[in-house]
Amino acid sequence: MATKTINISLDEELLKKVDKAAKAEYSSRSDYIRKSLVEQLNNNDGFVRELNKFMDTYDEDLKNLAQR
Repeated sequence: MATKTINISLDEELLKKVDKAAKAEYSSRSDYIRKSLVEQLNNNDGFVRELNKFMDTYDEDLKNLAQR
């Protein structure tokens, strides 16, 4: 997969936390941030899927109640 270099701005405290976490995982700053972004995006996708399932069930329940 092709990669693209980007620039981001982080406050110093957040950058220190990122560097500390990356070091603990024997990872580079870029790798740590990349893995964190992928994990966050995957979590969001899962949340959206669960929310959609809930809304579908809710809509179906409302239709069933309306038919009574």
